[in-house]
Amino acid sequence: MCIRDSIYAGHNQFDQRSILLNTCGSEKYETLLSRLGQFLGKNNAYVISNSQPSILYHATATYEVVFHVATLIETHFDDTQQIKKKKYIGNDSVHIVWNENDRKYKSGTITSAFNFVHIVITPLRNGLCKVMVEKKRGVNEESGKPMVKYFGPVISGMQMQLDAVPCLVRHTAVNARKSVTYKKMQAFNPVTERRKMLAKLVKSFAVQCSDTTNENVILNRLLHSSAAVSYTHLTLPTICSV
Repeated sequence: MCIRDSIYAGHNQFDQRSILLNTCGSEKYETLLSRLGQFLGKNNAYVISNSQPSILYHATATYEVVFHVATLIETHFDDTQQIKKKKYIGNDSVHIVWNENDRKYKSGTITSAFNFVHIVITPLRNGLCKVMVEKKRGVNEESGKPMVKYFGPVISGMQMQLDAVPCLVRHTAVNARKSVTYKKMQAFNPVTERRKMLAKLVKSFAVQCSDTTNENVILNRLLHSSAAVSYTHLTLPTICSV
């Protein structure tokens, strides 16, 4: 499960307070939301507010993704920090920002230690959208690896039609989340983790019936792989913890 944010920065909105006070966006922004995923019902476990859906959900055969929609999370106009919104927005590692300013959106606008990637979409006067991808720089102290490695399919600075934005940005956000997750030393590829768990089950509960029926044979049958135990070809759901 991968979770990201969708943020709307309207005209002349440059600071955290004005951006988080938004309760709706422009027509193009709303179009983007409708194509990023489907709104979950009020009784769904992912829904934050009881008054209105504030979550977008999209799933394929290999992954699920949930978007926190900043404009739809309950707004408290007397709270200058918008603590309830930042509880969700500030703890997600990937931000998708719809920016309608002539000025460049700064990645540090929403203050947080966990926002590693910003995908900023700016509608242009020629009808296209410009997409900028900004990654947190530096090296992870535990692993010695870059904070965020390369990912795609969108490359920073690309221009595209609005119809192409939702699909490409969604895939880019999912890959960005993977890049952030796998930079950690304790994070492993889902295929590797699945193999380890199955091997543990086989070792604990399998009964050896003959010389040819051993743990490796049973494990191969469970994974539908060849006798050479090759796992690289498997396509399994991607699970990303928040």
